[in-house]
Amino acid sequence: MWPHLYSNGVLKKETTKVDDMIAEHDTTQYPFLRKMIDLIPPGKRIGPMIKSEATGLPCRRRHFADVWRECADAAGVPRSV
Repeated sequence: MWPHLYSNGVLKKETTKVDDMIAEHDTTQYPFLRKMIDLIPPGKRIGPMIKSEATGLPCRRRHFADVWRECADAAGVPRSV
């Protein structure tokens, strides 16, 4: 969700599997990701960050996982990831 992205570029999100754990990712360390984030005008940074190009709605978890795995396989990312 866009509200999890702070002005310093850090994405913070409470985890759902471990209580009181916050995952933090510094998006400035990932140039391609920053380029994609910066393509979205600040006024449109509302709600979910990842949406279906076909519907404009959030991707269903299973669909997103399938697409991600397809890209990961093509990139050589092990199935254990």
